[in-house]
Amino acid sequence: AYDGDAAGRKAAITAGYNLLKGGITPKIVEVPEEKDPDSWVKESGVDSFKEAQAQARDVIAFHFGHTPRDLSNASERSRLAEEMSTELAGIGDEIIQRDMVRQVAERMAVDEEAILRIVKKNMRRPRRQQETPSVQSDTEPGSQTEKAECEIIKLLASGNSQVVELLRDNTNLETFTDPVMKTLAGYLLESENQNGNSNLSGALDLFQEKKERERASRLLLETTTEEDAHRVAVDCLITLEKNPLKQLIEQARIKLRGMERAGEDTSEAVASVMHLRQQINDLEAKRKTLLEAVQ
Repeated sequence: AYDGDAAGRKAAITAGYNLLKGGITPKIVEVPEEKDPDSWVKESGVDSFKEAQAQARDVIAFHFGHTPRDLSNASERSRLAEEMSTELAGIGDEIIQRDMVRQVAERMAVDEEAILRIVKKNMRRPRRQQETPSVQSDTEPGSQTEKAECEIIKLLASGNSQVVELLRDNTNLETFTDPVMKTLAGYLLESENQNGNSNLSGALDLFQEKKERERASRLLLETTTEEDAHRVAVDCLITLEKNPLKQLIEQARIKLRGMERAGEDTSEAVASVMHLRQQINDLEAKRKTLLEAVQ
């Protein structure tokens, strides 16, 4: 059992995979939020710990239960499968490895062979790459935005005409925060508008700095393997519009708390928060409309 916070759960998952690699199949005890095992037992007694111990979960179940990834998103599920498969690739005991593969496949609702292929791919990688920590920390809004921007670039460069058309009709470049990806997206969208296909090599001419050119080149060379590219495109579009609204809501809440402490009239600030919330609700409606349009 580790501390009942995000860092403690992350450490428990890492330790769990390390034990699996050593031929041991551990169970992880769920420690109450913001408690450590010692204070928990002191406050609630040994019986409380024993009850939790009886309900301890396998590493895979615990990892699924505490991943920061949005499992309703196909792209996020794919990344989680890659993370887990990287860890499973380091398990030397084939019986334990196959059992873990089965658990991942069942929870992902995919064919076991699909997960096994990813595991075998990771087993062929150099050891240095396999040992890179794969348990992701909580995702910040900025990194969500960056991932969405990156996915849009890959989708625009993919040659999928239906997805490109969807993005061309709905992408707002003002929602991009990364200058390189904003420039690439603008070029790819304009290129598609003019001739129906993108001159990827021409995109590199937009950048004078060597580092920017290299980064742009890597982005364009990355391929997307999303089976449901339409859904990923829609999710990315909504993410880019939603995250700035979330940040504005948080700023408004901070201002609201300050006004309340000062005894000031908060009606205008409350109305502002409600308006922002309505905009987020409208985005969810837009998401459904866009998904229905491509079905």
